[in-house]
Amino acid sequence: MKKPILYFDMDNVLVDFQSGIDATPPEVFAQYADDGLTHTSSNTELVSTHQHLHRIWLLPILNVTE
Repeated sequence: MKKPILYFDMDNVLVDFQSGIDATPPEVFAQYADDGLTHTSSNTELVSTHQHLHRIWLLPILNVTE
């Protein structure tokens, strides 16, 4: 079975993720509080979500560093 592709564009995110979280104003987190994948999500939750999506799609991660 050939899966459709769902791309994750992670440019400059995978390199230094924590500093981006630390620099994000609290009002931005409040704006996206109901999305289920906020800064409070644990790595375990994120890995579990990725594994679930991988059952349906191919999930290449795109990343370009400067």
